[in-house]
Amino acid sequence: MQLRVVRLTVPLSGIEQRLAADVTTERQEELREAARQIAAGEGVGLEDVVLANDRPVPVVAQQIMTWLGWV
Repeated sequence: MQLRVVRLTVPLSGIEQRLAADVTTERQEELREAARQIAAGEGVGLEDVVLANDRPVPVVAQQIMTWLGWV
């Protein structure tokens, strides 16, 4: 079986919005780490396909399963 890689993207502002619901020291550290990873381009180029992760989970999951040919 072949490994297939999907990279989900979301702007930093979207990550900030998601983490804002649970403001803790750890969440602040996670936001800084996310910003660092985005700036460094970590993981870019490893993927077979890039999808925006700015929609509801079922919509993104359906798109991934369709791309994989599972549905």
